[in-house]
Amino acid sequence: METIGKGGFCKVKEADVRVFRELLKKSTGERVEVTGMQHMAVKVFNRNVLKGQKTSEFDPFTGCLKMSDQLQSIMEEIKVWERNSNPNIVKIFKLYNDPTVPEMYLLMEKAQYGQIQIDLEGGDYLTKRNAEIEVVAVAKAGVHWPQGSGTDLEKASKWIFYQVAMAMEYLHSELKISHRDLKHQ
Repeated sequence: METIGKGGFCKVKEADVRVFRELLKKSTGERVEVTGMQHMAVKVFNRNVLKGQKTSEFDPFTGCLKMSDQLQSIMEEIKVWERNSNPNIVKIFKLYNDPTVPEMYLLMEKAQYGQIQIDLEGGDYLTKRNAEIEVVAVAKAGVHWPQGSGTDLEKASKWIFYQVAMAMEYLHSELKISHRDLKHQ
C-alpha cells in the first residue's frame, strides 16, 4: 500500500478495495462492505505510541482540564466522525482495533482529488498546488483557466474556501464540535 499522507499519530495509505478485502478476510475472517469504490484510504495508527502521548482538553461542563492519552482522544473523535453525513467531509467505514496487534486500521473514503497542496520530496515546507483540484475548482466556479486573469484563480479559490466553510459549518452546527486541526493543505 502506498503512503499518501502522514500526521503526528498515523500514516495514511491508499488501498485497493479488492486487495484489502482479501487481506482482511484472510487475517481476521471479516468482510469489508464498501461499494462503488476501487480505492480507499487506510489510516494506520500505532496503539502503543498513542497510549504514550498525553493530551489535555478543556471540559466546558466542569470548567477543568481533562487529561487523557491520545488513543482515548482518537477513539472519541472516531465516534463523532461516524455520525458524519456531509459530502464535504470524507466518510469512515470501519475501525479495525484488535488489541492483540499494535496497529489500528481506520478504513475511510479516499478524497477523490487528494490534498490542495502536495508535499515535494517529503519536505515540510516544499509544496506545490494540486493542479487536479484547481481544474475541478475552476470548472465548478465557472471560470476559464489558464487563459483567464488572476480573477479566475480568485473565483476558484473562493469555491474551494466555500466547500471548506460548509464542512466547518456542518461540524459546528450539526455535530457540535470544533475541528482544531485544520491545515492549509
